[in-house]
Amino acid sequence: MAESEEARQRRLESKREWRQKNRERIREYRREYDAQNREQVNRAERERKRRAGEHKQREEERRATNAKKSRDYYHANIEERRAYQRDYLAERKAADPEGYRAQRKAINDRWRARNKDAVNAQGRDYGRDHRPQKQAAARRYYEQNAEQIKAKRRAHYAANRDREREAMRIWRAREKRRTDAGLPPERRHRTTARERDANLEQATAFFTRERDAEGIDALRAEGRVPQPLLDEWRRDCYRARAADYAHRNPEFSPDTPRRLTAEQQRMEAIARGINARLKAGPRRAAERPDPARPHVGPAPGGGGMSR
Repeated sequence: MAESEEARQRRLESKREWRQKNRERIREYRREYDAQNREQVNRAERERKRRAGEHKQREEERRATNAKKSRDYYHANIEERRAYQRDYLAERKAADPEGYRAQRKAINDRWRARNKDAVNAQGRDYGRDHRPQKQAAARRYYEQNAEQIKAKRRAHYAANRDREREAMRIWRAREKRRTDAGLPPERRHRTTARERDANLEQATAFFTRERDAEGIDALRAEGRVPQPLLDEWRRDCYRARAADYAHRNPEFSPDTPRRLTAEQQRMEAIARGINARLKAGPRRAAERPDPARPHVGPAPGGGGMSR
């Protein structure tokens, strides 16, 4: 007699309740069973993994076969597919031009957002490889729209005055530091596609070339800095560090007037002037006792404390 659906549901519910109540007991039973039947469990696990691997391999082969069939069919009927797509898009565009353009724009915007780095790199490469054409187009556009461009720049500066001034202040400070340090102006340029290909070819030829021990020693000697130049550079570095430390910490400077504050320097100058006026004659040399003479104590009747 076939089991009714209601009875089957009751039986399944009863099993679920029993498993919930005896969860720890089931776990303990499984641990004991695995320990007593380790060989059988390991053999069953190996068989399960083998079947899973075979199934995975069959699925990969099936997907590869289907993908090859799809590619073959696409290339065999590529013109028909393109004509169908053109007709379909033309019908959609004729039925709702505004909606079609909005949808295409949304699709293109999502694609650019997902591939932002690649799009920017492609634009930079195109600009580098077509610099003369880009410059000529920019000049023509500026000549045709000079007044609009100037008005737009003035409006942008008026709306972002503080930010523009801060950017100019930062640029001027950076340029001042550069000129004070004696550094040359920044001169960078973008390489073209031809230059990049030539650089890649030279780098590949250089790094893939097999060299013996003599060639390696020659390369090391070619890039080695002469010892006198290295010693001079180290001395310059020591002097630069010492000068910078003395500039940032004037209290540790060996130059005494530099360590003094303005008020201390003024008082020091007044004291030197008073000492110069009080000098009545040549300065007497301090009397130095003869170290070979025996020590003589203080004279009696001195002004010291007595009983």
